[in-house]
Formats: sequence, C-alpha cells, structure tokens
Amino acid sequence: PPGVVLIGLRPDPEGPVLTVQNLTPCRRHWHPGPRWRLTEPLDGLNQRLPQRELPELRQGCQGDAPPQGMGWLAPWQLGFWRLAQSS
Repeated sequence: PPGVVLIGLRPDPEGPVLTVQNLTPCRRHWHPGPRWRLTEPLDGLNQRLPQRELPELRQGCQGDAPPQGMGWLAPWQLGFWRLAQSS
C-alpha cells in the first residue's frame, strides 16, 4: 500500500527475513504478494515475537483492510517478518 516501503531482505537458515516500514501516520495492512506468505513476526535480531491482537477494522486510514492474518504496521513502525513461498 502507499507509504509502506521495503527496507531490506536478508537470507536466514529458517527462511528469508523481510524488513518494511510504514512511513505514514496511519495503520497499514500489507502482504508480500501472491507467491509469498508471512510465516512469523520477528524483532530486528531475528527473534520470534508473540502474535499481536489485530486492530479494529475501522482504525487508521485503511478501514476496508482485511481483519485476519499478519502484515499490520502501526504508524511509522519498522516491521520484520520471515517469508516462505506459497504452495
């Protein structure tokens, strides 16, 4: 979505790690595309993070964003996720 930028993609033995940043004052929901899926959220040192509760549907600037899955970024947040190819 607008305002979400790719910061980095680095290899890891458990799967590539994607880094993106939300450069807007709104919550954003994004996905890596049809051939990839997010498998788990990570911190900046590739450590697993607990699943967070998802924001309400109407919060932020994307009121029509789907309420399920990973890929939510808070305003100005830098996010890290492990990727896997979709089957």
